[in-house]
Amino acid sequence: MNVTPLVDVVLVLLIIFMVLLPERERLARVELPEILNVDPAPKSRTEPFILSLTRQGEMYFEKERLAFDAFTARLRAASRREPHRKLILRADRAVRYAILRCGNTSLPED
Repeated sequence: MNVTPLVDVVLVLLIIFMVLLPERERLARVELPEILNVDPAPKSRTEPFILSLTRQGEMYFEKERLAFDAFTARLRAASRREPHRKLILRADRAVRYAILRCGNTSLPED
């Protein structure tokens, strides 16, 4: 039995996935700090909103770039539209804590 065609197909698929998978991560490039206390797995299957802060100070809500003063209105609108979804904050380790704290105080409470 000749397995050479099977090996060829597997290698081609491996190369395809190695090229395409990084392209699926279209979120802002963020170097995350290490996790000490991991949250338990979520009970719901609803994907959370993702707010990303880059090293350069750029802010992204999902895949949309936002100005710092416009993100509160965007979060309120998203929260009213889908109140059951949670928010995940992804911040680069080089982002100063004061910036995160300032953004946290203006987040909608509802």
